[in-house]
Amino acid sequence: MNYSLSPYVSPWGLAHAGLYTKALKAQPNAAQQAVLYSNRSASLLKLNKVAKALADAEEVIRLKPEWDKAWTRRASAREAAGQRDEALQDYEHALELKGGNAEVAAKAKALRQALGKLVASFVSKPPACWPTPPCTGAYQSPPHWQVHATTSLLNKKN
Repeated sequence: MNYSLSPYVSPWGLAHAGLYTKALKAQPNAAQQAVLYSNRSASLLKLNKVAKALADAEEVIRLKPEWDKAWTRRASAREAAGQRDEALQDYEHALELKGGNAEVAAKAKALRQALGKLVASFVSKPPACWPTPPCTGAYQSPPHWQVHATTSLLNKKN
């Protein structure tokens, strides 16, 4: 097998994902299932299986919504899927649940800065319909609704 698809893909990643799947079938306890889904989500993300990682992260949130790691797992998967606004919302929610997590705060700050640059580039060249949606002009990227959502998130303090 060729595991060179990504620098993070390894035979261990495949083995871990498989082991978590087997453990999930044998574990009826919801709290333990949340941990297993969380770990499998991380393994799948390392394997570049973003949609499956996101599905597992959603399951973790369903099983244990008060767990900050559930929200960071989904944030990581959403970020990998290109859903940066939603990822930032999840990082923010994780910080609300458990403030003081320096790693999550750093990820939220970096994502906020990246989105800020996106907003700045959009505002410097707004579409013809700005600020009234829906846009029908030639300039369609990023969608204006995404910028509105991003702007509200960027106004939050760290």
